[in-house]
Formats: sequence, C-alpha cells, structure tokens
Amino acid sequence: GLSGITSALAVELAAAVLQHPDGALCTAEAEEDGSAAALGTPPHQLRGFMRTSTQIAVTGPAFAMCTACSPAVRRAYAERGTDFLLDVFNRPPSFLEELTGLSELKANADAAEVDWDSDDESMEEN
Repeated sequence: GLSGITSALAVELAAAVLQHPDGALCTAEAEEDGSAAALGTPPHQLRGFMRTSTQIAVTGPAFAMCTACSPAVRRAYAERGTDFLLDVFNRPPSFLEELTGLSELKANADAAEVDWDSDDESMEEN
C-alpha cells in the first residue's frame, strides 16, 4: 500500500540529503557548474498521484511567512533555542502565525472585499 511507497521515498530523500556535500543545508536548485551530488539534487517535496501512478518532484521559492523555515522562525530559534521550541509546543498554533506575520496576511485576505458576482454580470452584458 501507500506506507511502503511513502517509506521508500522517505529513505531515498534522506539518503540524498545525507550524501549531498552540503548535507541538510543543500538546496533543491541544480548546481551552476553542472556538477551534481552522488544521488542527485533533493527536491523540496514529492507529490504522488494514485490515479495515474505518477510522481513529480516539486521545487519553489521559500515563503517569507513559512511557520517552519521563515527568517523570523530561524532567528527566534537561533536566539532562544529550546525555550523557543517549548513555546511553540505549548502555545496555540497562532503563536507561530503571529511570529511570522501569517495571521496579518490572513486577516488582510479576509478583510478584502471582492465582489465576484459583478464580474460575471458585466461579462454577460457584453
């Protein structure tokens, strides 16, 4: 089933990262000089599609408000270490959202007034 596929992919990704010259600091971008790590460049994530039995490797730019790897989270961890982790574990999920600015982004998106129906009506009139 899926557990076998998932565990096999996890092992492949872990091995690719461990064998990469930069280790856990490796990027998903191809090397500019054309060289490659022994097991290739690890992607940011793998997506699988059961209907077509296919997989794709996904890479993309970092999200500035990511609750896992944003500059704000990395800075807080570097400054506070284990105390920061304890705050993350013991506070509500909104703690990281506030820290990264994600809660403000959500509030702005909720406050945005978009009248989807007006576009539909103007298209029907033309």
